[in-house]
Amino acid sequence: QAEEVIQLKKDLVKLGFGQFEYNQNYGPTTKRTVEAFQLYYGLRVSGIVDERTLGEINNILNSPLREGQSHDDTVQLKKDLVSLGFGSFEYNKDYGPKTAKVVGEFQEYYGLRVNYIADQPTLNKLREILNSPLRINQQHEETIRLKEKLSALGYGNFDYNKSYGPKTEAVVKEFQRTNGLVVNGIADEVTLKTLQELYDKNVVKLFIDPGHGGHDPGGRGYGLMEKYVVLDIALKTAETLTTQYIGIDVKMSRKTDSFVELEERARMANDWGADFFLSIHSNAYNYTSRGFESFILRGTDSTELKQRQRDIHTYLINKIGTIDRGMKQANFSVLRNTNMQALLLEYLFIDNIEENALLKDAKYREWLGEITAEAIAYTFKLKRK
Repeated sequence: QAEEVIQLKKDLVKLGFGQFEYNQNYGPTTKRTVEAFQLYYGLRVSGIVDERTLGEINNILNSPLREGQSHDDTVQLKKDLVSLGFGSFEYNKDYGPKTAKVVGEFQEYYGLRVNYIADQPTLNKLREILNSPLRINQQHEETIRLKEKLSALGYGNFDYNKSYGPKTEAVVKEFQRTNGLVVNGIADEVTLKTLQELYDKNVVKLFIDPGHGGHDPGGRGYGLMEKYVVLDIALKTAETLTTQYIGIDVKMSRKTDSFVELEERARMANDWGADFFLSIHSNAYNYTSRGFESFILRGTDSTELKQRQRDIHTYLINKIGTIDRGMKQANFSVLRNTNMQALLLEYLFIDNIEENALLKDAKYREWLGEITAEAIAYTFKLKRK
């Protein structure tokens, strides 16, 4: 009995479980380690070394895919490891010290138990990565978000579709190489975790809200509707930011002439976890008023938000060169219902004949989008790509 407990402890350590004094005591530490072993290998977790647990220990220790053995399956194991960026081999049946070392490196990298044996969890992880939907020649919805995050960090320029082609693979390899990861071109769990950490640390999530839309035209003047004007400005702002700057990710409440309820606009931004909300409008009043103004939530005590309003407002008024109607506060729905800093901009008066003439010009609307992107980049200190 005592010898069996000592041997059990030695076997568990060989398999990557626990550290023991090799004595005959089967105490709480031994029980917890046995439970961890059982959980890892999909056995009933009891902390008791029953027949099935003992059988599993012996099966792994006697695996043909361990150091000192020779087996046909070792050839494929080596090929799989190399395709995932681990090691370089002669593709023979021998499972020598080099193969054991590379298997251990693979296990450590993916958070597996390091025992240098190609056990079932190790083989399962190999298959999982090799069959990942986020690898070359695959199509998956998550590829779109992968591209968005990579682009926001300054890696690549993409068509934001589901295709994971050679270009995506090359950019993923560049990301892996730059960040000291194993270079395999697959967006595996380690790559995705690193990407998310860098994204969370370095990227501003901007939610752009073009006002009105659909059955709500907004302000009107001389045949022009606000909903179209602000959509053009917003689309150009988003395009300029995402193609020309690093450290910015953009989502929009609408990209077409569609209607979105005010509360829904705020909810979309809140659900995404945006850092900043930018609502884009043009003004209308009495056919004679003119100028540019901006709004934050009435009663805000955020010094940072006030500074961002000042940065963006001042940048734009200096570029547009119209009457400065001031940096104001109001209780607008999108300002009130968003959880993040929010700013609403009123670009010119659509019912003023002179400013209407400017807003009718598609190139002028594009220019407004470009300078709005520049203002955002200025306040958030974004670097150009």
